Amino acid sequence: MNDGRIFITIFSYLLSGYGFVLMALIVRSTNVKSSMAALFLAFSWLVPWAVHLMLSWNHIIDVRLGKRWAIGGTCSAIYGLLAWPICSIVLNENRTPFNEMVTTPNLYTGLGLTVLIQLAVVLPCALLAIYLVAYHWKGDSQYQQKAKQHS
Repeated sequence: MNDGRIFITIFSYLLSGYGFVLMALIVRSTNVKSSMAALFLAFSWLVPWAVHLMLSWNHIIDVRLGKRWAIGGTCSAIYGLLAWPICSIVLNENRTPFNEMVTTPNLYTGLGLTVLIQLAVVLPCALLAIYLVAYHWKGDSQYQQKAKQHS
C-alpha cells in the first residue's frame, strides 16, 4: 500500500462530500408520480461510485484492473452524469439547475450545463477518475496476466 495514494484518494472523497450530499438530496426530493425515477437516479449514481471505489481501492493496493474496468468505469460515469437531466426532461419535472434552458431549442445547452454543475461539485473525484482510468488502462488485469503465463 502506498500512503500517498491513500491520502489523495481520501482527500478527493472528502472534498467531493458536498456532491454526495447533493446527490442524496436530489434523489430524496424527486417528486414524481412513482418512485421509479428516484430508484433510477439512485442506481445510476451508485453504480459509477461503486466502480470508482473499486478502481480507487485497486490503485491503492497497486493492482491494475485492465482496460475493461477503465472502459466500464467511463461508460458508467457518463451514464450517471446524464441520468439526472434526462430523467428530468422525460418526466417533465424541470429539476435541472437551468430548467429554463432545457427546452427544445436549448436542450443541448441545458444538458451540458447540468452535467458541468454535477462535475463541479465532485471535481476532485472526477479528476481522480481520469487518473484512475489512465492508470488501469496501462496494464492487463492480473487475471489476463495469469492467463498469458499459463498459455
